[in-house]
Amino acid sequence: MADTYPDFLVLQQHEREDVDYRIVVYERGGSLGVMAPHGGGIETGTSQVASAIAGREVSLYLFEGIKLDGNAKLHVTSKNFDEPQALAFAGQVDRIVAVHGRKDLQRGRIDGATTWVGGLDLARKQAVVDALRQGGFEATIATKTLKGLEPENICNRGRSGAGVQLEMPLTLRQSLLGDDGLLTRYAAAVRLGSA
Repeated sequence: MADTYPDFLVLQQHEREDVDYRIVVYERGGSLGVMAPHGGGIETGTSQVASAIAGREVSLYLFEGIKLDGNAKLHVTSKNFDEPQALAFAGQVDRIVAVHGRKDLQRGRIDGATTWVGGLDLARKQAVVDALRQGGFEATIATKTLKGLEPENICNRGRSGAGVQLEMPLTLRQSLLGDDGLLTRYAAAVRLGSA
């Protein structure tokens, strides 16, 4: 489904901050930043997963849909995500882990368990896949779609120009939100692989 708004500038002309969406930023120093550019009601659970990965030590950026319904219209694709605080946040860290949600059904196949790991940081995305697998989760490098390889993709906008993108299926996100221990284990695996 095509985005309603091509970029944040147009979104901002039609939607109201703190009514339709909110922006949350915690700058904690360090070289890593965690982002959920489609948080809140846009891609359910991504804010919580990003927050768990960041913990209290890692910088965190959330763009959250807070409408009563219709949050999907706030989705701006990652290569066009140019919200000014997000770009400023990205410019203060070396690398980014961006947390996204995807549908379980992709290309006619149902997969509610596998995290697709993309981005331009080749070594770290493989390390994240390995750490997730060692933690008991299914993960693979994104090869067909949702690969996060565009330099303009928000996951690649840190100072290094290469980051990691997590595409998590809805069933997995729901499982993590329903089990604090599982969420903690998932977040720890991503942090380990991103180090």
